Amino acid sequence: MLESTYMITQMPSISSMPYRQGANAMVLNSEGEIFIVQKTSYKDSEWDLPGGGLEDDELPSEGVLRELEEELGSKDFEVLAQSKSINQFEWPLEVIERGYSKRNKWYRGQQKHQFLVKFSGNKNDIKLQEEEIKKAKWVKPADLLAHFVFPGQAENAKSLIVEFSL
Repeated sequence: MLESTYMITQMPSISSMPYRQGANAMVLNSEGEIFIVQKTSYKDSEWDLPGGGLEDDELPSEGVLRELEEELGSKDFEVLAQSKSINQFEWPLEVIERGYSKRNKWYRGQQKHQFLVKFSGNKNDIKLQEEEIKKAKWVKPADLLAHFVFPGQAENAKSLIVEFSL
């Protein structure tokens, strides 16, 4: 508790913090299913598209492929398209604090560049990075929105489904 209080007193105003740059992917397999992940910090009802933060000076298209390889243990990914929209969202205070303790930088939320990516490997080729991902599964596009509970997440996914004509 003292550590959290200390962080809050040292934290700049949220409005002055930048957004962390990131990238995520709507990964499709040959059966038209979309891959979703449950991060280790998530509750059992919380799911997301795979991806993560960009490294300094990394292009979003490079970062999304790096993240997929790290988190899913495969190189069998090909970027098919980049969305015209960037998914921007604010983080709750506890996520801002956890991010600071991890990176020693303050971020108010994230701006995620979004991609449509083809997975050409076999489903059992995927080896989850257990430090970050606790569960993953393939879902039909019609079932995707039921897995997204974060504010604005289902609406964003719906717009990607339309944009990528899935």
